[in-house]
Amino acid sequence: MAALYWFTQDLRISDNKILDGFLASDAPRYACYFVNPNWITTSESAMGKARWLFLKQSLCQLKASLSEYGVPLLIVIGNPTELLPALAKKLKISSLCFSNPVGFNESKQISAIRKALPNIMFKDHWSHTLFDQTLIQDIGGVNKSFSAFKKTLEASAVIEKLDNSAIENTQCLNDKAWLNESDITISYIDSLYETSQPLSIRANNQEIIGGCQSGLKHLKEYFASGAISHYKQTRNDLHGYRRTSLFSPWLANGSLSPRQVWQGIVRYEKEYEQNDSTYWLKFELLWREYFQWSAVEQGVQLFTFKGLSNSAPKTSFYPERYAKWCSGNTPYPLVNALMNQLNRTGFMSNRGRQIVASCFVNELHLDWRFGAKYFEKHLIDYDVASNWGNWQYIAGVGKDPRGGRKFNITKQAELYDKDGEFTSCWGGYENTLPLDSVDIAGWPLETQ
Repeated sequence: MAALYWFTQDLRISDNKILDGFLASDAPRYACYFVNPNWITTSESAMGKARWLFLKQSLCQLKASLSEYGVPLLIVIGNPTELLPALAKKLKISSLCFSNPVGFNESKQISAIRKALPNIMFKDHWSHTLFDQTLIQDIGGVNKSFSAFKKTLEASAVIEKLDNSAIENTQCLNDKAWLNESDITISYIDSLYETSQPLSIRANNQEIIGGCQSGLKHLKEYFASGAISHYKQTRNDLHGYRRTSLFSPWLANGSLSPRQVWQGIVRYEKEYEQNDSTYWLKFELLWREYFQWSAVEQGVQLFTFKGLSNSAPKTSFYPERYAKWCSGNTPYPLVNALMNQLNRTGFMSNRGRQIVASCFVNELHLDWRFGAKYFEKHLIDYDVASNWGNWQYIAGVGKDPRGGRKFNITKQAELYDKDGEFTSCWGGYENTLPLDSVDIAGWPLETQ
């Protein structure tokens, strides 16, 4: 009987325990990845071009790495709830390996597949988080503030040490030989996106490439550059390579694991220096961890209008305002520049995301879920827990007892773009239009 590995948010070879055993098996082995049709085939698809390109690159690198073990990667368009049981029966699978998801919809899929395949052995693990669920349950879950959660973990939790190969193995990069687009499924999806012209993904003015080997290469180069020693001072910068760590795209689809990043920090601290900046990057990994387990705890509540609040936000839906926010045509030049950057590159700094989300909720008075969904489509580092958790945080419907965040856009511009360089670079001054063209009764408003 054969074994099947179902890849989801763990698109890597190293630091993947269940995969290690799978690859060492003498039984026939297959691997699969399912592309949700809703990502690509709807008129308002849930995955933009940049996000698809990063995923495609990641799948191509994964496929190249698996081929060295003689394992084929089957890329299938369809719902795994419907197609995976049929695939398992066709391949005569006796065991199914996968990484546990934190998202509500993904967890429902797992339950349905377990029910459909009662005679299959399931081998699951937590690969998208620093810790597994048992440890999180032992410390009382996330029914507490982030500060309490962090303090408990720092006092009692031990992160498993990885061998050096888990953060240094960077083959399969020469001349992009791994980028084999002959896969029928990949070519078909490319045709739906009409990607006849090569699209370059740029984050903080630097081209980045998806994939487990590219992620490891970035990990090594970031620590070798010494930029982490100044991370706390530069992390809020709106652009500039090495100003932030830029690990998030590879963490989002599992091309890098959070343990690999954590161990990279620990090694840097031992070999070079330990300071506030090295600690702060660990601090942000723990914030990510908090969002992951909060998503598990909340389930479907992560996506509801009220979230964890007792009352719904006082917002409405103004189609014109929403359209102007999406296209970068608001009265706020900095917001416009940030949205232009997102639309053209699939990336935006963390500080930028807080600014545009605050504008969406507090200045435009829109339903925060539409903003979260727009980010889901375009961000190359989209992660269900971090994205929806951060939007809850800004909208005041998450765990934060202070109830939302409002950023003064003028002050933010003065702090982080005083000379207007970023805003000018991304065309923020070009289309500063009024929020509305009609009043509440539908009468045209005079424009200056």
